[in-house]
Amino acid sequence: MKIAKKTAALFDENIHQQYSFGVLNKIDSKSALIALQKGELNNENIWLLKDNEDNEFALIPSQALNTLNQRMRDLQEERFFIRLEREIAQQMPIDMDDVVVIASEYIESFRKKDGSLPLLNARSIARDLKKQHPNLFFNLQDLLDKR
Repeated sequence: MKIAKKTAALFDENIHQQYSFGVLNKIDSKSALIALQKGELNNENIWLLKDNEDNEFALIPSQALNTLNQRMRDLQEERFFIRLEREIAQQMPIDMDDVVVIASEYIESFRKKDGSLPLLNARSIARDLKKQHPNLFFNLQDLLDKR
């Protein structure tokens, strides 16, 4: 069985996962026969299958799928905090660390029961923080007036 280059590139990463390779033979519109060519039949392996029409399929155990979903959520949250820090910096904080702590507490108030965050707008949060806590940010107008 020949594996697509994109699929093969996945195996170069060390993600501590076992793979089984096989063929998916369609019996009828609701049935298929899986024949593994490499690996073994268990609930820990990801099965990479190819049917007789050269379509590729991946059967993923639910635990691996849950782990993948959690990693994607974590990455999305990390990207949001990076954007938020950039937006806060554009608001010219006096002490960046203080503002980030307050922003983190504010964002945690939006966390859902399942631990995820809803989609939030980093720019509007940074602007709201400056309005709610003006003492934590430089005010250019005040600085110019003092000159």
